[in-house]
Amino acid sequence: MPLEEILFQKPDVSFKIGTTTFIYPADWVANARALGRSFDELELLLFESSRADSFPTTADVRILADLAADLDFTWNVHLPIDIDPGHSERSVRQQAADTILSVLELTAPLAPTTHTLHLTGISGQPDDATIEAWQARVSETLHMIIKGGISGKRLSVENIPDYPLELALPVIEACNLEICLDVGHLLMREADVATAFDLFRERIKLVHLHGVAAGRDHQSLANLPPKTLSDLGGRLKDFTGTVCLEVFSREHLLASLAFLQNEWPFIAAVPTINAALEP
Repeated sequence: MPLEEILFQKPDVSFKIGTTTFIYPADWVANARALGRSFDELELLLFESSRADSFPTTADVRILADLAADLDFTWNVHLPIDIDPGHSERSVRQQAADTILSVLELTAPLAPTTHTLHLTGISGQPDDATIEAWQARVSETLHMIIKGGISGKRLSVENIPDYPLELALPVIEACNLEICLDVGHLLMREADVATAFDLFRERIKLVHLHGVAAGRDHQSLANLPPKTLSDLGGRLKDFTGTVCLEVFSREHLLASLAFLQNEWPFIAAVPTINAALEP
């Protein structure tokens, strides 16, 4: 069935505005065709690695690269979340590193602005010894990737609800990695968004922006607390990375754009719909 292209007036801001390839229940190519004309950047979501069809084919990647050139947008890539770079078993960490390297090779024609990574393997309130052992494990995994000639600057570590990202900061600095600041994940932890943004400011390449409702994240931005909006509004005025509206449906994306128009004046996004695209 034809998809409805989402069009809106791009605001005059210093950062790129993006969204995900999970807006329509269709493949990566169909989503890119429907979204690429209006957004500065699209997030290629590759959450699963276990199935044969988890990743786009090389032919798909060529089409995605052509669409980016034709419609004038860039790509970032979200690496799989079913791998475990901080696992206690080295074989599992090696598998994680191999998967990441294969995704980097597959998506190279897209020239992604960054590849987003979850550093898993720790949670709760660990003691110092547990933290140091975990830091050593994730450092080893990252060096498996970097030793092949991959620059750490191509990877962005995302904060996840399991633990405060400060625990990973020594590894991030040692490996010269970037940071993806996920606002929804901060809200899930009841962490202060302004404090996190200021702490990691120099390394933030990408911001994931989404609301939280009834304990669920990746909801419409209408669920963002007023204080979060105020804190972010001031800090994003000179931000030059990408702000990705990380929602996973057309309904949440349109609601988010409308909310930005009404509640965040310096964005001034005006959504309109044009239904004429073939998947």
